[in-house]
Amino acid sequence: MIIQLDLSKYGLQVSKAEIYNGKNELLHGSISNESNFEIEIPPLSPIIAILKK
Repeated sequence: MIIQLDLSKYGLQVSKAEIYNGKNELLHGSISNESNFEIEIPPLSPIIAILKK
């Protein structure tokens, strides 16, 4: 499953983001200076996003 996150839609200004699955495995590396990005995750998998301004 591919999801697209648009952080600016929620009023978030993020300079760095790291996306992990429920097992603390990095799904997407550090994303800098982007508010839109796509990640691929298994269906029904929880995700953890660490967002830094």
